Amino acid sequence: MGDNMRNSKNVIIVVICIAVLFMGVGYAVLSSKLTISGSGTIASTWDVKITGVTCSGTGDAYNVSNPTYSSTSATLNVGLKKPTDVMTCTITIKNNGSLNAKLSSVSNSSTGSSSVTVAINGITANSTVLNSGKELTFTVKLSYSVGTSGITNWSKTINITTTWVQAP
Repeated sequence: MGDNMRNSKNVIIVVICIAVLFMGVGYAVLSSKLTISGSGTIASTWDVKITGVTCSGTGDAYNVSNPTYSSTSATLNVGLKKPTDVMTCTITIKNNGSLNAKLSSVSNSSTGSSSVTVAINGITANSTVLNSGKELTFTVKLSYSVGTSGITNWSKTINITTTWVQAP
């Protein structure tokens, strides 16, 4: 009976091994690898820039040199001869891109007489939005400081720089 028992154990072991083999093959046949892939394309353009600067003076205000500009900044060099003189420069910015833009900052730096004040009107940092395909204008007004008197000939060079970011 010892050989019968041993043969029975061997048969059971072989049957279990064959069953495990079939289960492994069945799992491999029935399982599959799932691959998901994709791609995206962003077809937008960024093109916000200054497109023009014109200046007009009252009294004896004059341009010491013609205004110049690049895509993000404009340089004005203005002369005032008497306290009633005022120079107003209009700067045009156009958004030729496909994304709306928001003004992040506007700054000015200047050299020349401290008796000449600068006022920027028509744009406000963090609130002015320039939609795609649109343009806007803002003004830079240069005049004598309050309390300045007498006839003098003062000039000021000012550089206006705008920084734009994508609008939400």
